[in-house]
Amino acid sequence: MMHRALSSRRFLSALLPAATAALAAAIFVAELMTSEKLTAALFYALVVLLAARFCNARTVLSVGVGCVGLTVLANVLPTFGGAEISGLKTTIGAAVIGLRARQEINAQFGG
Repeated sequence: MMHRALSSRRFLSALLPAATAALAAAIFVAELMTSEKLTAALFYALVVLLAARFCNARTVLSVGVGCVGLTVLANVLPTFGGAEISGLKTTIGAAVIGLRARQEINAQFGG
C-alpha cells in the first residue's frame, strides 16, 4: 500500500512540470489570438508560481525570462485580429512577470 502511495506521488510530481509547460503554451496561443495582449500576458505569473513549486531559484528566474520572451514574441508576431504592437503593454506585462518571479524567489529561497 505504501508503494502505491509513493508511485502516485511520483506521477503527480512529474505531472506538475508538464502541466506548467502546457499552461505557458496555452497562454501564448491565447495571447496570439486576442487583442487583449496585456491581460493574457499577466497569466504568465501563474506559470512562475507553479514553477516555483518544483524548480530552484535559478530555474524560476529562467522560467520568468522565458515567459517575458513569449510575451515579446506574441506581440511581435502578426496577430489574427490585426492589433497593433504596443510597446507599453509589452513592457507592463514583462515587468509584472519579472516582479512576480523575483518576489517568488525572495519568498521561497531567501535570495
